[in-house]
Amino acid sequence: MTNWLAKALELPEEFLNTENGSGIGIIQNTASDATYLAILAARGRAVERIKVSEGIIGQELQVISDGTGELCYYSYHDATIITKLVAYCSDQAHSSVEKGVMLAAMRLRKLKTIRGGPFDNFSVTAETLEKAIMTDRQNGLVPFIFIMTLGTTSSCGMDPVDKLGPICKRENIWIHIDSAYAGKSFKFEFSIGAFLLCPEFRYLSHGFEYIDSFNMNAHKALPINFDCSPMWFRDGKQILKYFAVNPIYLKYDDQTCAVDYRHFQIALGRRFRSLKVWFVLRNFGISGLQKHLRKMVDLAKNFEALIQEDQLLELFVPRTFGMVCFRLKDSTNEMNEELNRRINDDRRIHLVASAVHGIYFLRFAVCSILTTYEDIKQAYLIIHNFAKDVRRDMKK
Repeated sequence: MTNWLAKALELPEEFLNTENGSGIGIIQNTASDATYLAILAARGRAVERIKVSEGIIGQELQVISDGTGELCYYSYHDATIITKLVAYCSDQAHSSVEKGVMLAAMRLRKLKTIRGGPFDNFSVTAETLEKAIMTDRQNGLVPFIFIMTLGTTSSCGMDPVDKLGPICKRENIWIHIDSAYAGKSFKFEFSIGAFLLCPEFRYLSHGFEYIDSFNMNAHKALPINFDCSPMWFRDGKQILKYFAVNPIYLKYDDQTCAVDYRHFQIALGRRFRSLKVWFVLRNFGISGLQKHLRKMVDLAKNFEALIQEDQLLELFVPRTFGMVCFRLKDSTNEMNEELNRRINDDRRIHLVASAVHGIYFLRFAVCSILTTYEDIKQAYLIIHNFAKDVRRDMKK
């Protein structure tokens, strides 16, 4: 199933699980788990490379027996080296990135984003990355992973993989792409990664030849129920050694003939998530899913046009796919917070606000397969009327 999805998304062939290839695809429960696994895989690779460079690599597992039991030492998870590692992400990355690095017991550098680029949104520049690498290496730290985001939670910003990728490759930094962001409007969410299904949006994958792992949330943009977060590793068969634990009671015949997915997740057991993906592909087909995604974009364009024509509201950043970020014109953060509070207290629609570099704004994400143009118009009228009330009741 992950091979089918990878082909539909036109991911690099190296991510496919083939007889002669090393790619591995697995459906995780959420993007948080996928990001955490990518961090652990990158950590294992970094520790291995450092040990090899220092000529101290030994057995993957060393066991010392004494009268109290067995003391196990895992070479690829050497704590003395882990303390030197530092992970990178943008200051707009999802909180799951910070949580994953925290649980992996390492440092995290949040790289400052700058507004600009082809999307006129917030992203990390090559200059910022280069400076961070130089600073950390001078301080004795080892950058080992950059969790880049395609579609940040706050404003749908895109880290330029094609610009940052060559730097990471040169510096032996693992690249993980998190293409899942949460935009809650009409009680639905969506994932930027799914838009790769449409040929006109595949410019998003420029630079994917540099990445090591990738995940998207199929339970967001696609009509698939929670939980379903496909993930791919470029060299999954190689990183298997960082995760594998093989007690006697889990061994079986033909163990080397197929992928054992328990090694690519935290839990031992797993749900049959691929079945619901199969049903959606069977019922909609790729063309049906493309139609759904394009409709989401068209509906968002409709809402964007209404905001641009409004005398009280303005775009915070240009619309990106199904996400429209806006705020009151000539307003304070307090006024926009009040606008968001009144809209949500009314309970006819629900918006999730955010802030970037201290500027508060509202987010409108078109996600549901049931959303119509009439829904967009009604939602806009609700927002507009509350905007008038806030403007009347609060002065700048």
